[in-house]
Amino acid sequence: MRKLVFFILLLLSSVSVFTAAAKEDPKVQESEKLSSKVSSTTTGQTLYLQNILPGSLVEIYSLVGIKLLSIRSESSEKTIELSLPKGYYFLKVANTVKKIVIK
Repeated sequence: MRKLVFFILLLLSSVSVFTAAAKEDPKVQESEKLSSKVSSTTTGQTLYLQNILPGSLVEIYSLVGIKLLSIRSESSEKTIELSLPKGYYFLKVANTVKKIVIK
């Protein structure tokens, strides 16, 4: 009988630990919602970004993975003047990665 009670208590305590770990931080949820809706537009050498979480790191990588630019955004919208040759690049904003084209 003692073993059964001990086993039930152990089982209940482990379930409460797992449910507490499953709850997510609201700031993380907000960050993921905003970063999944990041909008980018390129016009010539100008990159327009919208729906960025303020304080996010904006990075541009070449196709081979070399970091070319790293800027921290101050607001939810950002305009960046680029001095890159024509081609394809990767744009990383928080947890979102997109392909951009410089024409």
